[in-house]
Amino acid sequence: MNTCWRCGNPVREGGKFCTKCGAQMMQPEAPPPPPQKKTPWLLIVILICAAAPAVLLAGFLLKGRGSKDERPAEEYSAESQAG
Repeated sequence: MNTCWRCGNPVREGGKFCTKCGAQMMQPEAPPPPPQKKTPWLLIVILICAAAPAVLLAGFLLKGRGSKDERPAEEYSAESQAG
């Protein structure tokens, strides 16, 4: 059984008002909802901004590799004589 906060009179469980002084019984506050996890957008943007130049630089540095024609010189000379 609860007691009135103003006069101390016993108040039945779930009562909204004190029967002696008429004070309104305070309802217990609901606990705040748990905080939601937020996506660390700033971290994601920073990682993308840091990774993009690295990928572009790697592509630029590796651009020429493997694209050269690595045939022996004899093949070039045979093509030029045939044509």
